[in-house]
Amino acid sequence: MRTAFVVAGLVMAAVPFTPLRADERTARIEVGNIYCASCPYIVRSVLEQVPGVAVQKMAYVGDTTIEVMVRYEDETVSVEDLVAATDGVGFPARPVR
Repeated sequence: MRTAFVVAGLVMAAVPFTPLRADERTARIEVGNIYCASCPYIVRSVLEQVPGVAVQKMAYVGDTTIEVMVRYEDETVSVEDLVAATDGVGFPARPVR
């Protein structure tokens, strides 16, 4: 029995420490000024250039508005960063609560 504890201790000591990843969160953002077929692709591209962000879903919610669901690492990026990214290229956005 003692040998089992010693072996278990040695195995645990040999396992490299891996830091925890940032928590992943999901946010919904409403993005405006969508006037052509290329606009949603531009919005997706801009958002996915932000480190720690992945676009999960996009859907029209109006004639010129889309809702984007994104997954992001909360230690790397905030919802305000996502809004600023789309605002910066001419697509005003706001978080959907």
